[in-house]
Amino acid sequence: MKTKLTLLYVQYNKRLNTDNENYIKLFFDDENELPSVFASTKSEKETLKEICSKYFKLDSNWTIKQLADFRIIKDSKYPYTFVSEAVYIIYAPEIAGILNSGKLLSFKQINDLEIELDNFYEQAIARSGTGLFR
Repeated sequence: MKTKLTLLYVQYNKRLNTDNENYIKLFFDDENELPSVFASTKSEKETLKEICSKYFKLDSNWTIKQLADFRIIKDSKYPYTFVSEAVYIIYAPEIAGILNSGKLLSFKQINDLEIELDNFYEQAIARSGTGLFR
């Protein structure tokens, strides 16, 4: 079984009201995908550091990464193969110039661009980000 690590980078702007569509944004790469890699011989910490350095101008050691959820799913390429997926999440305040590539999108923009966001990820964000909406 392969193991996939997915990183949900959620940016918030506390200067805005929580009902403002730009209060919270989610990071997508240039192909409108969430950043993820299949784990190899590297540790979970090294793998997450690799993802962070690829997409963000951010020292991975300065971020708090929470294990948000875990699941086992069928591999879309191989019908009799399963993939375990660990989903980590980073909540960060708005930081100008943080991105190496990709984009931060509001949930309205995600919807407008017709990006399919798996309900599994939406639930992970909602469960672990309750403090953002207080």
